[in-house]
Amino acid sequence: MKHSTQKPAQIGDNHQNHVSLSTAYGSLLVILFLFSSFVSFSQTQIGYDAVVDGAWRFNGDVELYGKKTFYTDGLKPVNIMYSSLLSRLEIGIAQGNGNYSPGTQAGDIVLRRLGEGKKLIISNGTTHDWDPSRATGILASSSEIGLWVHNNGNVRLGKYSSSAPRVKLAVDGSIEAKEVKITSAPGADFVFDEDYYLRDLQEVESFIKENKHLPEIPSATEMEASGVNLAEMNKLLLMKVEELTLYMIELLKEINSLKTAQNDASK
Repeated sequence: MKHSTQKPAQIGDNHQNHVSLSTAYGSLLVILFLFSSFVSFSQTQIGYDAVVDGAWRFNGDVELYGKKTFYTDGLKPVNIMYSSLLSRLEIGIAQGNGNYSPGTQAGDIVLRRLGEGKKLIISNGTTHDWDPSRATGILASSSEIGLWVHNNGNVRLGKYSSSAPRVKLAVDGSIEAKEVKITSAPGADFVFDEDYYLRDLQEVESFIKENKHLPEIPSATEMEASGVNLAEMNKLLLMKVEELTLYMIELLKEINSLKTAQNDASK
């Protein structure tokens, strides 16, 4: 058996071996450096509080874990910015009256839109999600009562219900206002038309005795069952006032006629 007389390769034996091993060592050092940097960065995100004096910029997705993610002190708010539109979403905590927005007091939290654009939109669902049971709510603390905007565009004040309101505003409770203006309420000037049928008072009396309510006016039972349309009821009540005015005019004419006849008889 012949034994090989070739010597084992040694570093520095030739230029090729030297370059290959140096490259391998260099690559290994780079990998170790990147791995240690990654571990250090991961620990900063997951296990430690990080203090950043400058700005962090990310070109990809950012995942945050844990309950405590961002801190800001003083009047330094958290901003989400779209630089090409110069528009941003800002969340801040007021340190005193009027910080961030008129009416704020110390400790108030403010969410506002700054820069270009006109609207701050909070939406529940995708652009084409018209499921009316979905709603965006603003709730009172420790309460189910709040303001709910359903995906069909209708608004509910009260408890959430998967059955969306069939009207633009549904209020589960009372409403107090200094003024209410109904812009589409019809009038009742037709009462003064020459061809308007004005019942005589004996006919009205007979109707009241039989039905226990005025002609054209819904009964109390109907109002309790179906509610009252304020615009329509306002028109009906105005119609009855105008009818009463016509009755009074007729009665005045009869009284004046009787007075004239009495004066003529006394001469």
